[in-house]
Parts: sequence; structure tokens; C-alpha cells
Amino acid sequence: MKNIVIFTAKDYMLLFDSWCEFVDKAKENYRIKAIFVFPNAMKDKNGFAIYLEYLKILGIKDFLRLALRTLSAKAKNKRYADFDDLGKKNNVPVFYKKNPNQKDAVKWVEENEIDVGLISFDYILKEPILGAFKLCVINKHSSLLPAFKGLWSVFWTMYHNADIGVTLHRVDKKVDTGEILLQKKYDLKHLKTVVDVYDVIYKEVADLFIRALNNLETGERQIAEHKQEPSYFSLPTRAQYKNFREKGLRFA
Repeated sequence: MKNIVIFTAKDYMLLFDSWCEFVDKAKENYRIKAIFVFPNAMKDKNGFAIYLEYLKILGIKDFLRLALRTLSAKAKNKRYADFDDLGKKNNVPVFYKKNPNQKDAVKWVEENEIDVGLISFDYILKEPILGAFKLCVINKHSSLLPAFKGLWSVFWTMYHNADIGVTLHRVDKKVDTGEILLQKKYDLKHLKTVVDVYDVIYKEVADLFIRALNNLETGERQIAEHKQEPSYFSLPTRAQYKNFREKGLRFA
């Protein structure tokens, strides 16, 4: 039975429900030793600066749509109130830290002999935290890697009218380049907002992580067929988002 730790952003719109489902489903087969919660981050921004960046890119109307969806999402989980409640009801300690690369996080992972870390956030893990895990760190990235590495992967996939998908992969020293354990392609081109696509993907994230852990053990790999070239994208400009809207698409 492997020792697992969850590294997550403090996100109640998408991530929280996924981790709740994962803990409920995985605790019989894995020792979930802790949940580390970090502040939301986006590129080099955190805190209030993230909201300002969204406002700058999306404009006031779409920013308010996103804010309303975020508020409604936080209230929908009926079983767990927050990360502390999730930990308390499952006897899993919850730690709040500023950055996953800080020394006390590294020390904790090493001292507790953690086999695998699970992540889905915008922090870039570096050494020595990567080497602190006995096996590896597994990341969820919302594109069919190696296409659309980097930030806002669903946005850029939709922007280029490309195949929508998700990848579970080992984390290495580069960005979104580690060995692929599992991919899934979705037929979601009828959806017109980024958040709607994320909703579909995140409803399956718990099961995807469990399948990826199983593939790690068995050596099986599931790679989706697609013809997309390797690419990397950062945050869009306001002009690029306006072009996105002209295609009949929105963020939220």
C-alpha cells in the first residue's frame, strides 16, 4: 500500500470536489498521509494580483461571470465544508504552506517516506522536493501533451480548435514534459466556455488519478491518438481573449 500526499491549491471551484472524491475512493487502497494546501498561484502572481490579471484579460462582464460561477461552486459540496473538514473526517492531516518547494515541505515528505505526490496546480516543483518522493510526483494537465504545455491549456486548446483532452504524467525538472501515464480525449467541441470543459474533466479527475496510480504500478500506459504538435503557451493577452470571444467562445 503506497503512501500518498496531495499537494493542492486552495481552489473550491474545481479542485476541491475532485480531491474529496479521490480521498473517498482511494483511501481503501492507499495511505493518504496528508493534504498540503497552497495559495492560488498563476505564473508569477498570487493573491489579489490573480484577480486583477483575470479582470485585465477577460474584461468586466466575463470576469463577473467567472466570479459568480466560483461562488456557486464553493457552496455545492454537501459532504465536506472545506479542506480542514475533508481531512478531519478522514483522519488526514491538512497543512497550509506558502510554496511546495519550501524546506519544511521537503523535510516532511522525506521523513514520512512518501511514495507518490499528486498535484494539480500552477506551481513548478523543483529539486529538492522532486527528489524527496520515493517514486514520483503525478500531475494532471488539461491538454493532450505534448501539445499546449503551460498555462490556460483548455483556453488555448479551444482557441486553436484542437482536440480536447487530459494527461496524467510524471513530473520532471521541465514544464509538462514527464512520462505520460494516462491520457483521455474528449468530444467536447459543442461546449463554448472554458469552465464548462473544465467541469467535465474535473468530474473524472479522481478516477483519472486512481487509474494513473494503477498504471504506475503495472507499467501500463494509455496514450490518446492525436496529431497535435508540441507547443507551449502562457497567459493570453486581452486582444487574444477578444479574438476568442469573436469565435463564439467565453471563459465562463
